[in-house]
Amino acid sequence: MTPEPRDPSRCPLCERPNDCGAARGESTCWCFTAVIPPAVIARVPAEDQGVRCVCAACAAAEPVDPRGRD
Repeated sequence: MTPEPRDPSRCPLCERPNDCGAARGESTCWCFTAVIPPAVIARVPAEDQGVRCVCAACAAAEPVDPRGRD
């Protein structure tokens, strides 16, 4: 059985729309300039990394230390 394809327009963490520009065929995405905490990225399943953007709500779920500390 072939696994169901993952929708690149959905967040891999919550499955809500991720507003991904790349998934819409655009040359940029909001996440290209966003600061997404490493802990959030670590929660993205390996098969979705580099394939599906997290949504802004999930990206902001953990505070970012402005001094660059986790």
